[in-house]
Amino acid sequence: MEPNNLVSKSKLIFSDFFSFSLKDCKPGKYRKTESASVLLRKLNLLIFFFFLGLNLFSQTYNIKTNNGQTINTCSGTFTDSNAGLGGEIYGNNENYTVSFCSQSGENLKFNFSSVFIRSGDVLKIYDGPNTTSPLLGSYSGDIVTGAIPNFSVMSSGTCLTFNFTSDLFFGRDGWSATISCFTCSQPVTSPILPSDSPVCAGTTINYSVDNHAGSTYNWTVTNGTPASVIGGTNSLAITWDIFGGVTGKIRVDEVTACGADFGVRFIDIFPEVIVDFSGLNPVYCLADPAVTLTGNPVGGVFSGPGITGNTFTPLTAGTGPHNIVYTYTDPWSNCTNQKVIQTTVNQNTIAITSAAGTDNQTVCINTPITNITYGTTIATGATITGLPAVVHRLFQGHSPIQ
Repeated sequence: MEPNNLVSKSKLIFSDFFSFSLKDCKPGKYRKTESASVLLRKLNLLIFFFFLGLNLFSQTYNIKTNNGQTINTCSGTFTDSNAGLGGEIYGNNENYTVSFCSQSGENLKFNFSSVFIRSGDVLKIYDGPNTTSPLLGSYSGDIVTGAIPNFSVMSSGTCLTFNFTSDLFFGRDGWSATISCFTCSQPVTSPILPSDSPVCAGTTINYSVDNHAGSTYNWTVTNGTPASVIGGTNSLAITWDIFGGVTGKIRVDEVTACGADFGVRFIDIFPEVIVDFSGLNPVYCLADPAVTLTGNPVGGVFSGPGITGNTFTPLTAGTGPHNIVYTYTDPWSNCTNQKVIQTTVNQNTIAITSAAGTDNQTVCINTPITNITYGTTIATGATITGLPAVVHRLFQGHSPIQ
C-alpha cells in the first residue's frame, strides 16, 4: 500500500469521525447516534493508521538507490545496498557514494549497528560534503564473519559522506545506521597550567588543561620529552632539556567531533647548575684528623655523616661508606643541583716498631737479655695477641709494650 493512500484513508476516517461528532452536537437537532462501540472502533482505526503513517515516513536510505545524491535529513535509516543474495547482503564489485547534510545547520550523527563488512570490502566515512573532506574512518571486518562492533560517527560540520566499495567475490550483511541531528559547540581549550614559565634544565613538570567530555588531546613539545603525544588525555608530564639555556614550547590541540581548539605556552629553560666540591679523600681511618671541604660554586651547603659546616670528621662519621653531599641553589635562576661523593672510614691501622738493638740479641744460657721494647702507632683500643706466656705485657696508652 502506498504511503499517500494510507494518509488519505487516515484523513477520511478522521474527517468522518469528527463530522459525525459535530453533527451530533448541533443545537436544536436530534438524530440517532451510533453506539459507543462503533465510535471506539473508528477511533482505534484512526490511531492505527496514524502511527502506521509515521512509521512509513521514517525514511530508509539505501546506498545503491541514493548513489551520487546529497540528502538533507535529520532522521531515517541508512543501509547497504541489500543487492546480494536474497536481498539481505550487499553485492559484488560495488562502488557507491552518498552524502547526508542536516536541514537546519545542525550536526549529524549516525549510529551503526549490526555491521558486517567482509575483509576486502570497505566503508569509508568523510567529515564533509564529499570524498575530498577529511577521512573519519575506514571500516572493514575479518574474512570470516566481517563483524564490526557497533559504533557512531558525528560530523564536525553539517555533512557526512559515505563511500562503499566491494571486491569481486562474496558479500556480507552490510549495515544499518539510524540518523539524527544535534547541536554541537566547538571546544574552547583552557590555558595550560601551571602558568610559571621559567623551569630548570632536567626537571619534570606535569602540565594540564581542563578535561572536557568527548575531547582528545594532541600534545607537541619543543626541547622537552616526550616530543609528541597523539590522542592523549588532558595532562602530560614533560621533562625539559637537560642542558637548558633554550626556550621550550607546549602546544595542546583539543579535538572533538564538533571541531578543535588549541593552547600554547612558552617555557624558559634555565641552564643546569654545575656543582662540585673538593677536599674529601676516598678512604679514611677513624683516628684521621678532620678535613675542610671546599664547594664550587661557593655558598652551598654540605650534608652527610661526620659533617659540621664544611668540615668532615672521620671519627664522628664512624666506620663504613658515607655519601657526602654538596647542594647549591643559583640565586639568579633559583635552580638547585648537588654533588655527591662517597668516602669510606676504616678501623685504625696499627704499626708496631721496636727500639734499635733490642729485638735481635745473642746471649749465653742463663744470661739475661736486654728488655725488648716495641712501640705502637694509633693503638688506642687495640688488642695485642700471640705473645709467649713468659713475656710480660704492660699497656700504657701509646707507651711501649714491655
